Amino acid sequence: MNKIFPLIIIFALSFAMQAFSQRVVRVGAFNFYPAIFQDKDLTIKGFYVDALSEIGKKENIVFEYVYGSWSQGLERLQNEEIDIMPSVAYFPERAQVMHFAEVPLLTVWGELYTHSETNIHGILDIKNHRIAIMKSDANALNFIEKIKDFGMQCNYVEMNSFDEIFSAIKSKKVDAGVVNNTYGAAKNSEYKVIPTGIVFNPFDIYFASKKNKNEDIIQLLDKYLLKWKNQKESVYNLSRNKWSHGTVGQIEVFPQWLETFLWGIAAAIILALAFIILLKIQVGKATAKILKSEEKFRIYFNNSIDGIFVANAAGNYVEVNPAACTATGYTKEELLTMNIHKLHSEETLETIKLHFDNLKLHGKISFETIYKTKLGERRWWSLQALKLSEEAYIGFAKDITERKISEIALLKKTIEIEKQNSELIIAKLKAEESDRLKTAFLQNLSHEIRTPLNAIMGFSSLLSNMSGDTKKKKEFAKIINDKGDDLVQIVNEVLEIAKIVSNQLIACYGKLSVCSLLAYSEKVFEKLQLKEPKPLVRFNNVVSDELSVFEIYTDSSKLQRIIYNLLNNAYKFTDSGTIELHCSVENNTQIKFKITDTGIGIPKDKQNEIFKSFVKLESDAKQHIGSGLGLSIVDGYLRFLSGTLTLESEPDKGSSFEFSIPVGDIENQNSIYPESFMQQQNSYNAEKSQKTVLVVEDDLANHKFLEEVVLSQNYNCLHAFSGSEAVAVALSHSDLDLVLMDIQLPGPQWF
Repeated sequence: MNKIFPLIIIFALSFAMQAFSQRVVRVGAFNFYPAIFQDKDLTIKGFYVDALSEIGKKENIVFEYVYGSWSQGLERLQNEEIDIMPSVAYFPERAQVMHFAEVPLLTVWGELYTHSETNIHGILDIKNHRIAIMKSDANALNFIEKIKDFGMQCNYVEMNSFDEIFSAIKSKKVDAGVVNNTYGAAKNSEYKVIPTGIVFNPFDIYFASKKNKNEDIIQLLDKYLLKWKNQKESVYNLSRNKWSHGTVGQIEVFPQWLETFLWGIAAAIILALAFIILLKIQVGKATAKILKSEEKFRIYFNNSIDGIFVANAAGNYVEVNPAACTATGYTKEELLTMNIHKLHSEETLETIKLHFDNLKLHGKISFETIYKTKLGERRWWSLQALKLSEEAYIGFAKDITERKISEIALLKKTIEIEKQNSELIIAKLKAEESDRLKTAFLQNLSHEIRTPLNAIMGFSSLLSNMSGDTKKKKEFAKIINDKGDDLVQIVNEVLEIAKIVSNQLIACYGKLSVCSLLAYSEKVFEKLQLKEPKPLVRFNNVVSDELSVFEIYTDSSKLQRIIYNLLNNAYKFTDSGTIELHCSVENNTQIKFKITDTGIGIPKDKQNEIFKSFVKLESDAKQHIGSGLGLSIVDGYLRFLSGTLTLESEPDKGSSFEFSIPVGDIENQNSIYPESFMQQQNSYNAEKSQKTVLVVEDDLANHKFLEEVVLSQNYNCLHAFSGSEAVAVALSHSDLDLVLMDIQLPGPQWF
């Protein structure tokens, strides 16, 4: 006894632990006979329940049922009052909040039922009738869309279950009601309602859970459903057959008294006759059932508002319904001579072939495509197709052209709006950049332009009041001249950067030798030394003799300006040491220049900033006059000449600016100044004495200045203060050699 008692305790504990470890899964239940429903004794029954019960036994799961209406079940699923819900149709909106099984429970379609006293015989008779629909039911939603496609209106009455819909039809509270075929086939006789033959939209229904909840249960159900559907004797198929058609079992071919038949011929004849009669009855019933089913499908086939096509394995149509003829514009006879590819445009043929191959392989497809009518009109279909057998395939085609037109129009509008937004953003950025440039210009104007102006005005005043002391007069005159040069340079740089920003630069290409560039760079350095002497700064041209005779084809004025600005920049910030100009050619396609100095250098975080307009380093702003545009012009000119620019610099160690431009096609180009022109110029210069120059200028000061310059060269000087005067003088003096004319004169413009 002492040994048995511990065993009893262990057994009891293991049983209790097993019971305690069972998982409870709450299932939404509603009246959907024969799949799931509440019986008169308030228990939940149906072939769903039988299948779940079998899974529960094998997987140690307890399925508890929470009964209510269909819409209540969907709400409870989202509120986590239940774990799974059966018979849920897939919609993209639902997929955002629900997790659907992969294997469908059933394929169903909607059907309209009515009572005997209505005049509803076809789809067009439904207009303005009271139609009962179940709340949140996919069949109801599809039916409403179909009626809208026909441009009709109905009075819809929402109910909580299919039972309520059939009860309302039976009591004539409504004219008709929408249920799915599974429920309707099982219950229409009980409620004495009449199928109208108006059927629509086949679709699959699934188990579903809330998004990211109980997905393991859904996967488990998928595993069993996939296995059971392919097993004729599975719990799922046997239970479905039982609830749909009565008790499962084989019909007895022979009565129990067969043994008596074996004892006598008379009994054998009677039994044989009885068997034949019984067989005829059964065959008659089966035939009637088949005919009724065929008739029902034929009614659906002929009354469907969507096109239905049946094709063989070669893709040839073997049957079509009236809606298919209406949609395509072909007669039935014409369609039955055609292949599926005939209705599709050339650009979609490969896609259609691929879809048909997938249908043969997988048994089911759905997609959207363009088709052509008999009149050549291109329209859109939403196609669902099923494989009936190896030689038969059925397709359901819904015209979605209006929806597609709206989608395309919306897409075009969206693209147009996005394009406009992009243009607005670009315009805004350009406006902001323009405002920045204007602001920077005005800020520089107040200092950089007024500084040399103040010097010019101040020393001019001193000069006008000074007598004697020729040395001081020359010194003041030089200061005025230098500051005038500074002012002209600032104005020219502002005008040049404006041309760069507005893309108004003009190219003037010609031959140019490296030798001339070297001479130019030396003159630039001499000029800088004269303006601001720095005896501790040296300049070197580091170029080989062979390269000095090398020629390029480019815009010489812009290249010279680039070299001038870089040398000027190097000279500003170098108080001692060397400034060097290096030159090299790469592959006879690119010429490279590098200007290095031993100046103050540029911090890393400022190296991108210095190429922006009106930006100067602090030391630059404190010690040197300038517009802050020199390096911006260099960058703009190099981009215009298809060149590149790099900078290497370290504070207190100096800087190195390296740029390259294309050599150009020097072999097939001539100088912008032909030899004949240069000869004429030389001849003209030799005979230039006693030439006549016409000065056209409305500003008296400039006019006086130009007159003094002309007279200083021993030329004759004629005067005009407007375009009209200039024309008159030119007509009366045929010996004019040169006209110096302002391009902005009062009155008509003549230049």
